This record gives sequence, C-alpha cells and structure tokens, in this order.
Amino acid sequence: MKKKFTIVDAAIVVTLIILVALLLAPVLFPESSLQEIADTNGDGKITLSDYDGKKIGSITGVNYDLIINKYVPGSTVEYYSNYPDLVVALKAGIIDAFIIDEPALAAIMMEDPEVSQVPENMSSWLMSFAFSEKSKIPNLYNNMNSFIALIREDGVLDEIKDIWFGDDESKKVIPPLDDLTGENGTVKVALETTYAPIVYMKNEQVVGYEADILYRFCDHYHYKLEFVDMQYDAILPAIATGKCDIGASGLECTEDHAESVLLSTPHLEAGTSLAVLASDLLETNNAPAIGTGKSFSERAMSSFEKNLVTESRWKLIIKGIGTTCLITVLSALFGSIIAFGMCLLRRCASKLANPVLDAYVRIIQGIPLVILLMILFYVIFANSGIESVWIAVIGFSISFSAHAAVIMQSGLDSIDAGQEEAALALGFTHNQAFFRFLYPQAALRFLPVYRGELVNLLNNTSIVGYIAVQDLTKMSDIIRSRSYEAFLPLILSTLIYFVLARIITVVVDIVLKEISPRRMRSKGGEKA
Repeated sequence: MKKKFTIVDAAIVVTLIILVALLLAPVLFPESSLQEIADTNGDGKITLSDYDGKKIGSITGVNYDLIINKYVPGSTVEYYSNYPDLVVALKAGIIDAFIIDEPALAAIMMEDPEVSQVPENMSSWLMSFAFSEKSKIPNLYNNMNSFIALIREDGVLDEIKDIWFGDDESKKVIPPLDDLTGENGTVKVALETTYAPIVYMKNEQVVGYEADILYRFCDHYHYKLEFVDMQYDAILPAIATGKCDIGASGLECTEDHAESVLLSTPHLEAGTSLAVLASDLLETNNAPAIGTGKSFSERAMSSFEKNLVTESRWKLIIKGIGTTCLITVLSALFGSIIAFGMCLLRRCASKLANPVLDAYVRIIQGIPLVILLMILFYVIFANSGIESVWIAVIGFSISFSAHAAVIMQSGLDSIDAGQEEAALALGFTHNQAFFRFLYPQAALRFLPVYRGELVNLLNNTSIVGYIAVQDLTKMSDIIRSRSYEAFLPLILSTLIYFVLARIITVVVDIVLKEISPRRMRSKGGEKA
C-alpha cells in the first residue's frame, strides 16, 4: 500500500529547507549588497543627482513626495509601512535609497554601519502632535501648546533633544507610567514604536524624544498616560475618529493633516536626507565591502544576541505568542459557538432563517478581514473603551463563524436523511436525533476541513497590528526596528507559527480519533 504524505513528513521537509537556507545564508544573505550607482558628475563623489530615476523608498502616510520630486526627479517612489522594512529593502537591493528625517537616520546608522546618507541637504519639515476634536479631556490641545512654549522657553526642550539625539544610552530612560497620578484623566496616545529615536521600544517600555515630552506633559498636568502602538498610517484615523486623544511618531505639520486633526505647536524642525548603502559612497569599486572580516558563525551569534538577548527582546516574542494564542483560541471558540447556533437555526421552520443566515455568510465572507477589523476599531467601537485585543477577538469570531458555519452545514448536508428518520422511528426526538446521531457523524466529515480553517485563523491574526494589537508579527516588527535585521526575526516568527499550526492539527486529529466510530465501538465493548 502506498504511504501517504503526512504532516510529519511536511515538518521534516520544512526543517530541511530551513537548514539548507541557514547553510546558504552567507550566499543568500551577504554582509552587504554593492550597487552600481553611476557618478554622473565624474568627480568621484555620489550626490543626490546620481539617484535621479532610481527607486526611492518612503513611509506610507508621510508627505515625502514633493521632496523626492524636487531633489530626485524622475524617481519611482515605493511605499513601506516602517523604517525597518526600508532598511531591509535597501540592503537587499530592492530599492536604491529611501528618504528619512535626519534624527531617525542617525539612529539607524548608529545600529547598522551598512547604511549611510548622501552628504547633501534636503528640505526640512516641522514635527507636531495631533489632537482629536472628539477627545473627552478638556483643554488638552491648549495645554499641550502652552507646555511646548514653556519647555522651549526654559530650555527643557533642548535638554530633551540632547538626551535622545545624543550618544549616552544611560540617559535615555523614562520613569514608569504608573508613577503618573492621573487626577485629570487618562491620555491615550497613538504611536508607532519602530521610529527611533523619536518613539521606540527599549527594555519593553516605550521611550524616545516624543515619549519623553508626553510623559513630562502628563506629569505637569496630572494626567495618566497610555501608549497605543499601531501602524503609522493608522495613527491619524485613530485621532480623527476619537479612538485616541493624541497622535505621535513624528507627524508632519501640514495643511493636509490639519484638515482632519488639530496640530499642536511644532516641537521639532527636522531635516530630511537620502539614506543609501555605505558602499555606494565608496570612491572606488575596489574598496572593501562594509562589515567584512566576520565568519558566518560570528555573524550568526551576533544576530542572535542583537535580536533576542539585547534588552531581553525574547520577552517580546513570548508576549506576542501569548497574544496570538489568546486571539486564536477565543475566536475559534466563540466563532464555533456562533456557527453551531447558525446550524441549529437552519433546522427551525422559520422562512426567514435561511435567507438571513445566507446573507450574513455572504456579507462577512465578502469583506476583507483587515477591513472588517478596521470598521470595528475605528467606527463601531471607536469610543467604546474596549481594548483592541477584544475588538480583534470580536472581528475574528465573526469572520470565523461565517466560514465555520458553511463547513458544519456541508457536513450535515452530507448525512442521509434516512438517518434522522430511523432515529425518529426508534422513539428519539428531533433534538436527540440531531445531537446523538446526525451531528457526531457530520463532525467526522467536516473536522478535517475545519482543522484547515483553524490554521487559517491562526495565520490571519498576523494582521491585528493594524488595530494596535501587539501580536507575534507586531513584536517581530518591533525587534526589527531595533536590530535592522530581517532574517532571524522573520524566520523565528515563521517557525513559531508553524509549531502553533502543528499543535492545532494534532489537537483536531486527537478529537477525530476519539469520536471515530471504530473507537466508539471499542469503548462500548470495553464497558460491556
């Protein structure tokens, strides 16, 4: 008999692929990617004009288009969700450069010597905080403007700049948020923590230049402070809808932003630069690549320490796993209960049940999951005070119920109608026939498909970062924002998702084995 390809076989294959990838890592992931950037001036120096017509990366939600068109005309702009992705794309040769403000570029260059900047000034821009007109905290906007004026006048703002834009890491700390008294309410701040030194994660705490200002502001006016980490392009919607009170992470003071939110007095003027590979700036192509001299094992150990050991970043992974598992388990549980209830409603004599349930399934299946989550987060539960994790559970439960209901119903439809008729003839009621005979048989048929839907549910939770949930994927992004490496965080996340999916598969297989007719008959024989 021909042996079937099992999950165990698949696990072995995936493990072998990963091992081969690790062995080939020095070739697949070299220490630096030397790009051919032409010196159009012929003077041995790379300038902004040498990047005309190249691929330039930019952050989504930042108005860098005008600057790019002015200084690097004819270029193709490619948008990314955060700066770690831009760094990875640059080093992989996907883009030729990316535009970034100078403080953030300085932080990247300090961590990654392969990244440098074109020594030519570009336009500067003003950085502000965004405020919601729907905030329930009185005078919050006016208080911030007064506070910025106060700390600028007494020199505190310059001290904050020196701390976070300087090299002394020992000074880059913020007191615990629990120290704030909060007599005047809690201020929710929407931000994106992959933007050092403005806002980033350090030792599992949100820190940075703007975080420091916000802490001092809340301390001065006796507010509690709550940071809500989300995607950068989700910050302004969160403020405009009143989900959060203040938006941070280097928001530009522009007319476009002022149309949807209130902008505070600017607290920083930042120049912009073109980030490029350090190898592009070498005067000769024969110069050594940046970072050579380390063996593969040394680079692997360095990467492990930078991504997991430094600042105990492995704890972020653990927290992310917990959040991912929580959302998956609860969504599967509630979604299955809703789906089962839908199957029961289909059995009633109501003429409206089937059309209404069919419409529900079609609507939910027709809405992209990320759109459903954002509708729940920014519209339906915008001012509810419900934590984003529970909104994610609600969204995934709704989505999973629509898919699971179809799976369960298909299993029930596959059972011959004579099964119920025979049960009724033996004296069982309709409910007894359903629960004791029909549904157990249907479960044997739909559980293999249901198992796959559970795995899909697990994998789909990776999008919850759009609604400010710090799951496994989001924690991986945070780690990449500090290490500026993609390989280890992404591979580690992949392995964790694979292990979790394998656990789901094993659990469902155990259930299938327990309810199989052969095992049930065996148990019946043992009892007899």
